[in-house]
Amino acid sequence: MKIGDFSKKFNVSADTIRYYISLSLLNPDKIHNQYHFDKSCEDTMEGILELKELNFSIVEIQKIMSIKRLKPFHSLNDKDLIEDILSNKRKQIIEEIEERNKSLKILDEKLDILRHNISIDKKVKASKIGFPLLFLNNMSCPKCHKGLQLNSENIQNNYVFKGKLFCDCGYIADIEDGILKIEDYFDKNLEYDFDFENKYHKTATPVLTSIIEKTFNWMKNNFESLDFNNKIFLDINDVNGQFFSYYIEKNQFINSFFVINSLNFDYLKHIKIFLEEKNLKNIVFIAGDCQSIPLKENTIDYVIDMLGSNSYINKYGRYPLGKIDRILKEKSEIFTFLIHLERNSQTLKSIPLERRSLYDIESIRNMFLNLNFEITEQKNMGEMSEFGSHIQGAKEGDTVYFTAMRLKK
Repeated sequence: MKIGDFSKKFNVSADTIRYYISLSLLNPDKIHNQYHFDKSCEDTMEGILELKELNFSIVEIQKIMSIKRLKPFHSLNDKDLIEDILSNKRKQIIEEIEERNKSLKILDEKLDILRHNISIDKKVKASKIGFPLLFLNNMSCPKCHKGLQLNSENIQNNYVFKGKLFCDCGYIADIEDGILKIEDYFDKNLEYDFDFENKYHKTATPVLTSIIEKTFNWMKNNFESLDFNNKIFLDINDVNGQFFSYYIEKNQFINSFFVINSLNFDYLKHIKIFLEEKNLKNIVFIAGDCQSIPLKENTIDYVIDMLGSNSYINKYGRYPLGKIDRILKEKSEIFTFLIHLERNSQTLKSIPLERRSLYDIESIRNMFLNLNFEITEQKNMGEMSEFGSHIQGAKEGDTVYFTAMRLKK
């Protein structure tokens, strides 16, 4: 019997048969460079498959097969030897079952705790978040810079859930579901993938996960040194990251406001529901272009940019931070996490010429310096050479770099 027929008979691949031959488990005759399997090979193969079903390792199977093959050449009783191996295997399996039962018990306890906590969370009534009336004093018309007026249709507990902000010059911005929508710039065609997080967790590589963890820890350590009293934070173009929402969840600051901005209205609705379940306060949601946020001059103390600029560059071909200078306070700070490429990379060459400097780290540094920002810290967070679906447009053989910076105006 040739290898093809032999592999079909035992429902294993030809590569597996060759592997067993290389380990000397199978010893077929080789005639004219072709293996020929006889009844002895069939009996051996049946024994191998039976032992595999009993969870014997390849090394253990080799040992048993060796005992059987050496039976004619020694005086020992092979049945006693094999019985000893089988008894030890049985003992090993019992020990493994006991260990697995211990693990199952621990898992059941953890699941009970988790389900209990979820049950408690569900009993706590979520506190709806709308546009805070107290934040209205920080708003101004992006066209004429006069203060904005409110025409409200639904106000609850000092939050506006439906209404309009308007100016005498004709500027109007709607408030829908407690989210301020900048109609002139709001991208209605930008759809949010509500299954993004599940897809990310299923496809994220260990390298990407490590980079994100390092960046979160870097941001957390930087946040620990900040003054949170009477401050206004701005998270710009947040379309995927959730650092800001994570940090708000861990720290409630009564006298500060957190402005979460995204080009995607649906994403803000999604993250708003998440934060409402945590009963968090003093959060302002603004859907639209961060360059046109209707805030007064010198309003923002800290800017958080977790790849938001890169998302903005991909869509508009320009860097957003330079255009929000008007709303930043004199000593404001920016925490940015960005992607950049090597100058000779194929990925960079595939990008339109006018956009390439936006992915070059030295050009980005010079841009910040020209905008009168001091780079107080720059930290390499890692690099990736295998991208999967996470870095769109990256070319095979290139490397994508991740860098975090802390900037002070």
